[in-house]
Parts: sequence; structure tokens; C-alpha cells
Amino acid sequence: MAGHVDVRRGAGSFGRWETAIGHPAPRLDGFVVRYRGFRVLTAVPRSRMEVPVGLPCVVFGIDDPLTLTEAASPEIPPVRHRSFVVGLRTNSLRGTHNGRVHGIEVMLTPFGAHALLGHSMVELANAVVDADDVLGPKPVALIEEQLAQTPTWAARFDVLDEFFTHRAQVAASAFAPVRHAWSRLERDMRAVPSGRLADELGWSQRRLELAFRQQIGLSPATIARMARFRWAMRLLVGQQIPLTELAVRCGYYDQSHFNREFRSVTGTTPIRYLCDSRGDGPDGDLGQPARIDARYAKLSLLA
Repeated sequence: MAGHVDVRRGAGSFGRWETAIGHPAPRLDGFVVRYRGFRVLTAVPRSRMEVPVGLPCVVFGIDDPLTLTEAASPEIPPVRHRSFVVGLRTNSLRGTHNGRVHGIEVMLTPFGAHALLGHSMVELANAVVDADDVLGPKPVALIEEQLAQTPTWAARFDVLDEFFTHRAQVAASAFAPVRHAWSRLERDMRAVPSGRLADELGWSQRRLELAFRQQIGLSPATIARMARFRWAMRLLVGQQIPLTELAVRCGYYDQSHFNREFRSVTGTTPIRYLCDSRGDGPDGDLGQPARIDARYAKLSLLA
């Protein structure tokens, strides 16, 4: 049974929104990080940016689909999915809904995604893939139907616990070496030489690189790069320190280096991003300020 579920609601001239945060059953520890339910009703379509979170996720839709575009590469045709899988990313997505969206986001560890989804994570890196193509049409249709017919967030999270427990067929211990190296990179938030990580595991550097591609989808160097970016995002949004100081504190060569990296990931500048995320520009979803999850530096797409 689901434990405590944190439900929040809001309303105004823009419409109504509701979010619910819950945690998976203990048996899914190391596989599933959290569940986040969302429901949004607005009078007009809404759009906003989703920065790389550092974790893969599965979104199960209960209502209308989302349109997703590459924020830094708008020339790439958009995709439209009701339920979909997002692998680890090095660039931002822009999500648009027609004013009505309802579903649950399942945040996974990279190792959990590899085990639960049954795919090499390099195939999902920097990709948005229809859930039918990853989990199969019948399982997805069944889980969408069960979620739609279940009245409470807590009960919906229980449905997901059962679904993912049946898929957790690979022992978490099989991922221990790469999990150690990944955690080290996420914790240090600076580049640690691959050779040093490999030595700590008693592996060759090539074995480490291959294991990262299979189980995580990105190289150790890219994981370190994106961890540093999320650290910078937390400082940018939470502390609003001068960009020159932020760049030095996070290990960039200078402010120009940080600005180039920011545009590479988001397609915009730090100052423009701050304006948009506060509702002063076209990305101000629901008239609410953007929120960054303290642990994962995640920009909420919907609420």
C-alpha cells in the first residue's frame, strides 16, 4: 500500500491544477525514485520547458496527449504521445498541452530503467519514445485503463507498484559497480577521470564505458557534465547569485563558458530562462513560478 501522498491544488483565472507526490513500495528501492501525479485544466493551451533531470522517467497518460519538441533544436519535428519514456538527456524538452492533461510521471534510477524497461539505455538516451514501443501496447493500454478507473492518487500508485514489481526481474546487486560510479559522479558534480573510476572498481576503462552505455545510456564524462549543469541550475534559480560567481563556483572556465553550455542545453540564455520561468514570458505555466526539486533540479513541466 502507498504511504503518505502529498497532494497540492491550486486555481485562478488561468484554470485549475493538482499534483500528488508519492514514493514506491520498499521492494522497488533502487529501481523507482518517486511517483508524481498531475492534472491540469486551463482555458488555453500551455507550454513550458523541461530541463534535464538526471534520471529517466515513464509518463503514463490518463487524458489527452502531450506535444514534445526539442527546446534547443526547434527544427526537429515534434512528437505527440499520451504515454512515453524519456531517457537520460543532455538537452531540454518543451512540452505543450491543449489545456487538459492528466497522468503520472514515474521517475526511475538509470539501473531501474534498464531492468524494468528491458532496454539498453543507450537506445533511450536523448530520446522520447512512445511507451508502446518500450513496454508493449497491451501492458500500456492495461495500465492506462487501470489508472483511469482508479479514483485516488494513493491507489494509482499502488497499481504502479504492482506493475513494476512484476517487471523487476534483475537483481539490484547486478548494477552495484556502475551504481557506485554513477553516484560518485552525481555527488561530486565535477568530472572524475574515467580511469580513476575504473581503478576503483577493478575494471578496465573500456569495460566501464560499455557498462555505462548499457545501463545508463550516457558516458561517465557526460554524466559529470550534466550533474554540474544541474548544480548550476539550482544556484541560478534558488540563490540568484551573479553569473560570474556561479560559473566559477560550478567549475566553468568563465561566464561565457557557462552561457554557451546553458544555451546548448536549453536553447536560451540564463536571464531569459529566469524571466520565462517566473511567468514574465511565454513559458509562465499557470501563472505560477517555476519550481526546482531540491534533490534532482527538476523543472516541473505541468505545475
